[in-house]
Amino acid sequence: MAQWSAGMERIDTKEIFKIMILTFVVLNVFVSPVAADTADKQKKELKNQMNQVGDFLAIVIAAVAIPNGAFGVFQYMTAGTDSEQSDTGRKRIRNSFIGVAGATAVMTAVQLLNALI
Repeated sequence: MAQWSAGMERIDTKEIFKIMILTFVVLNVFVSPVAADTADKQKKELKNQMNQVGDFLAIVIAAVAIPNGAFGVFQYMTAGTDSEQSDTGRKRIRNSFIGVAGATAVMTAVQLLNALI
């Protein structure tokens, strides 16, 4: 049994070790619910922020893609025999579909990341 001399009395290291373990266990029991509650709040906050960023990106992409596609349809319909304007209209329509697909991909990625958290 290891003992230290501290002034006039002797300190038993096993007793100190037992007290330290007991203190650690008691603190863990009382602090764990608070820590779990804090972690849940942080997860909810992170998910909320991710949803906000995803929604913002989807709105920006859609706000650019939809008018661009509408103008492409207008260009294509009014092209007549002008093949250059017709090709430009088709490219605008194609690019707007790619943009809408990109917005969908952003929303899907956000949902996937939220499911992983």
